[in-house]
Amino acid sequence: MGTALSLWKSKQKDRWEQVVSQLIDSVLAALGGGDGGTVLTQLDILGVQRAGSDQLAVGVGSDIILNNTIFTRGDATYDFNTGVYTLVPGKVYELDAGGAVGSFSDDTAGFLEIAWVDANTNTPLFGNMNGIYKPSTQTDASSNGGRTRALVIPTSAADAQVKLRVVDATGTASIPAARFSSIVKQLR
Repeated sequence: MGTALSLWKSKQKDRWEQVVSQLIDSVLAALGGGDGGTVLTQLDILGVQRAGSDQLAVGVGSDIILNNTIFTRGDATYDFNTGVYTLVPGKVYELDAGGAVGSFSDDTAGFLEIAWVDANTNTPLFGNMNGIYKPSTQTDASSNGGRTRALVIPTSAADAQVKLRVVDATGTASIPAARFSSIVKQLR
């Protein structure tokens, strides 16, 4: 019964995400325009999540690979094999990721610190808010609830490439399927 209920909930969540995406498109189309004359329906938005199987043994230096498109519109792209997001120059993007992390190898002191980084240098992005993910068995209030955020303005004429990466950790953990996602959206 538990497996059937989980499957039903997962399908309902997928339907809900699709309906929400369509409603957002309808609202944006009705609004017609945005900051500086940019038509809101032309802004880039990309949502991806982990699906299928868990990403196992994630530790320091691991890239977070999300392998299922929730929604996409515009020119920003995501490579499911490398975990690299490609952002277009001349635009401003908000990057947001979060969700559950599980199966910690160290239930007492284990943690993952996940950051948005430059995909070519693995350097955390300026102004990045790293996400701290800890096992539910810990009561340390220093966790930020597991949310990783950044604001990116590609500054060169070339596309900017960014990704999610574990920059610090104690032990390893897994990224569970359907429990970790990201949204990259163009602000202007």
